Amino acid sequence: MSITLSQNYAPAGKVSFLITNAGTMDHEMVVLQTDQPADSFAITGFEGEPNRFNEDAKGLTNVGETGDPAMKPGTSMMLTIDLTEGHYAIVCNLNGHYAAGMHQDFWVTPAGSTPVAATLADTSSTQMSITLSQTSAPAGKVSFLITNAGTMDHE
Repeated sequence: MSITLSQNYAPAGKVSFLITNAGTMDHEMVVLQTDQPADSFAITGFEGEPNRFNEDAKGLTNVGETGDPAMKPGTSMMLTIDLTEGHYAIVCNLNGHYAAGMHQDFWVTPAGSTPVAATLADTSSTQMSITLSQTSAPAGKVSFLITNAGTMDHE
């Protein structure tokens, strides 16, 4: 199972997610403000179901979700949330779905800044790369969202 985002960042303010359930079963989308990586939540059970993480745990704030009931396969909806600068986890927390891979990290950059995603990677100690989402930006604030996708430390 997976969640695919068209981009993993947006500027602070109102953010609209056009959500489509392209799967074969019901799903939900929950947006949690947190400092924790989206794949790091302990599965301890929630609302009487064992294969879920506790959305009310310390350090997690639910800022919006698709709601109950869950979205049926083939349906779409728009979810607009006023987001402040910081890190968010976008998840499906239906029974077993989070553990099966339905989670993504999402960042909200300062209003007025240009977000640029930078990916650091390596295939060996002599083959390394930096990939930017764009190679230019207008004058002013630039927010770099840096991901180390390699197998060794990079800076």
